[in-house]
Amino acid sequence: METLINWFRGLSRTAQITIIIAVGVFTPAVSIAFSIIFGGIGAVFSVIGFALSMLNWKGVLFFIIVGMFFAAKAGYNWIMSEEEGIEEEDNSWDPFR
Repeated sequence: METLINWFRGLSRTAQITIIIAVGVFTPAVSIAFSIIFGGIGAVFSVIGFALSMLNWKGVLFFIIVGMFFAAKAGYNWIMSEEEGIEEEDNSWDPFR
């Protein structure tokens, strides 16, 4: 700490006043900004938590299961349609076959 104080005393009067004003202005400004930002984040999580607490989770689970069923069925149909579309190469014209 003594080194910092001696460094501060070695500066010009204008530099000392500028540093004191900067610390006096920016410290509360940063504190207010952090309070607003983190308060907003906390409020968002509170709203999300409240909304999730109001959900009927059995209904949500039902729709997830039904959606997975339809996605699996669509995937199965897509795979089966791909296998039907594959044609073998026609080499009937090749005399060396």
